[in-house]
Amino acid sequence: MRFSFFKKKETPFLVLDIGTEAIKALLLEKKDKEIVILNHGLYYLEEYGVFNGNDFETEFIKRGVVNSLELITKEKKDLKNLPVLLSLPPDILRAKLISQLYKRDSDSKVSKKEEKFIIKQVLDKSKKQVSARFAEKSGIMPDDIHWINFSIVEVKINGYPVSNLCGCQERDLEISVLAVFLPKHYFKKIQKIFEDLNLKISKIAHLVEVFQNGFSQKIKNGTFIDLGGKFTQGFLIKDNNLKRVSSFETGGHDFTQRLSEALGIDHDSARLLKEKYSGNLLTREVNEKVREIFLPEKKILQQDLQDMLKKIKSNPPIYIFGGSSLIPEIKESIKYSKIIRPKSLKYIEDTTKNLKSPQYIPSLLIARYAKEIL
Repeated sequence: MRFSFFKKKETPFLVLDIGTEAIKALLLEKKDKEIVILNHGLYYLEEYGVFNGNDFETEFIKRGVVNSLELITKEKKDLKNLPVLLSLPPDILRAKLISQLYKRDSDSKVSKKEEKFIIKQVLDKSKKQVSARFAEKSGIMPDDIHWINFSIVEVKINGYPVSNLCGCQERDLEISVLAVFLPKHYFKKIQKIFEDLNLKISKIAHLVEVFQNGFSQKIKNGTFIDLGGKFTQGFLIKDNNLKRVSSFETGGHDFTQRLSEALGIDHDSARLLKEKYSGNLLTREVNEKVREIFLPEKKILQQDLQDMLKKIKSNPPIYIFGGSSLIPEIKESIKYSKIIRPKSLKYIEDTTKNLKSPQYIPSLLIARYAKEIL
């Protein structure tokens, strides 16, 4: 595929969504107010060769990126120098939402100078807190953290959000800060992979950064759950603003592994059987057998989901998406939930006419981010 036919206002770019189980690749273009999908591909990583939170197999991931890109174009030179929006597994690229209470010394109106001072104080304090907590859990020191995003996402006065601090007279402020980060050694290896492939990373993005205004107005509030291969993430959204974030280490991979062990089949065969079960493509007898095998895993997931929903103080409605959202046991574990599909996203045009799976929702949300940064 060649890009000679692109007009000036059409900007081609790539999205690479690297997960714990698979890499999703999208070839797109930014066209006026819309993001146009030109092609897409899904490449499953080999079992035991993926990210595990401790080891980062550089050559393995490089090979996965190459294979995923080959699914969307035959000519590698067509991708050279294209902007890349990149997402990484949640155990590598981490996000924390911190709430800070800030007390001013006077009730005079906040000036521009004081606003800058308050923001700096809050961000510095938040960074120290996040660094200390991460060091305690991982052993990685603050100087060994690479910050992707560290910004204020909301300011409240007397419980009400305000757009800026200038002119406010109240002393007590509630400020929410979003931190997105990863260990420096991971970041350097990621850079090396893409430099070797002559690909330019324009932005490393976490799902929490791209929720705002991503969906249609009908679903701007509620709890959103991304059910991935090995991780599940939950986000509480109110009026398109992020309120709480949480995650746990359980996902569709656990169901695949349960099938593999119970039936004595390889991982890929177990995954394909799981997908057929999720699509209601099995005979009644086989379907009941799989359901019986999945029962222990369903109980574990139900407890993990209950704990997470309680932690983020979940409010209805509840929307689910991600590659594992179609597994019946997962849908049954979240009462009154609705599956989000690509058609729910604003300003997305699919020229392929076949991208319908909720597995691509995180990738498409990141693609919409191009409207702001490209």
